[in-house]
Amino acid sequence: MSIHEVCQPAVLLIESLARSLAAATLRKHIGKQTWVLHSACSGLGCPEIAGEAIQAAVKSLPGFHDVNIVPGMKIDKNGAARATLMANFPDCCVFGELEDWLDGHARSFAKMRLKTRNHCFQHGVECPLPGQDTSDASDASGASGVTFVVMIAGPPCNPWSKRGARSGNEHTDAFAHVIWAKIVVQGPYDIVIFENVEDPELINNLHKHFSEHFDIHVSVASAVKFGYPVARKRLYALMLRKGKCSWKSAFSLQLVLDMMQRTRRMNLEQLWFLRGDGLATYADWDPDLSGLENLTPGQRRYAEGYQQFHHGRRVWALSQNPETQPRFETEGCLMTLLTNTVPFSVVKQRALAPVEALVAHGIPAIPEVTPAGMRTWTLLGSQGDLRKMAGMSMHVPSIAAVMLAAMTFIEKTQ
Repeated sequence: MSIHEVCQPAVLLIESLARSLAAATLRKHIGKQTWVLHSACSGLGCPEIAGEAIQAAVKSLPGFHDVNIVPGMKIDKNGAARATLMANFPDCCVFGELEDWLDGHARSFAKMRLKTRNHCFQHGVECPLPGQDTSDASDASGASGVTFVVMIAGPPCNPWSKRGARSGNEHTDAFAHVIWAKIVVQGPYDIVIFENVEDPELINNLHKHFSEHFDIHVSVASAVKFGYPVARKRLYALMLRKGKCSWKSAFSLQLVLDMMQRTRRMNLEQLWFLRGDGLATYADWDPDLSGLENLTPGQRRYAEGYQQFHHGRRVWALSQNPETQPRFETEGCLMTLLTNTVPFSVVKQRALAPVEALVAHGIPAIPEVTPAGMRTWTLLGSQGDLRKMAGMSMHVPSIAAVMLAAMTFIEKTQ
């Protein structure tokens, strides 16, 4: 895989899946459906990027019908992420905190009430949530085949992350999961895809809140398996509204995702792809500066510590103390990007620029890596905002794989 392929994951995933399944099976299903795609807590819109990658892929492959993905509402509490979503989807409603939808003070799932309207940052007025009595199919004008209303979300992971507090349901951020679950259950969604860290308590929560209304298929996907030198192992739950759609395959979701694995992986150092003026253009860095001189005093101190205690490692995380909490590459794979992670390449002698971190997640952040048929994502915010968004974003190839599995094996039952 080259850096020019890193942002066209759907082509690679479809080709891998076609090697395991009859190509006719894929052509039969993918493209004969419309997805009205809503998202929450997805950062700068990785599910939408995955959808655009799938649309571009099927247009480039023979025998496929065009996929129709209609953008819906977005919910995100991060200001830079909201601004980016608003810039890329000027016609869509963009809301803020999940907690803003709570009507009253009841905190239990059964007694909780939601507002019907809330402040929309895009339109500057109060706009409604999609409701059970709202026909989203009307948004898919001119669509052929079957229409699915879809929600993809990755609510806060801090309560369960190994790098977080690990206080689970007792953490204040855990309440956002309950509100999101209420929004989903009361909404019009046929298909729901949940992304988060792998944790048994999270799986229990999904069954507690959704099992009455949804069939739940749990899997684990890692960007590394799809050929990306980035550690981001995540839980993916595919939930299907009972009586409206179902999984029509003898294969499990996990097995289908495994079919898309790639044995070849791009070289880790390829992620440091900006050169010369590109550094100044896309990273606000002086291209003449490199090595330790381009780091802050604190980062230089940590770099010296890594050189002393972890000599021989190819990439250091300059946001982590090398003596007490060292983080570095493992088996040629970039460490999981957190919101403050600053990877420093010993070979390239500089830190990974924020835009490079976004591209490592499959995001077409600059024209040089944007595949044919896709648009370059408009990004708003400071360099710190971009680095934070890279750490909080889903990995595009992983979510694209789950979406492709759903498109291939989910059928409407009503």
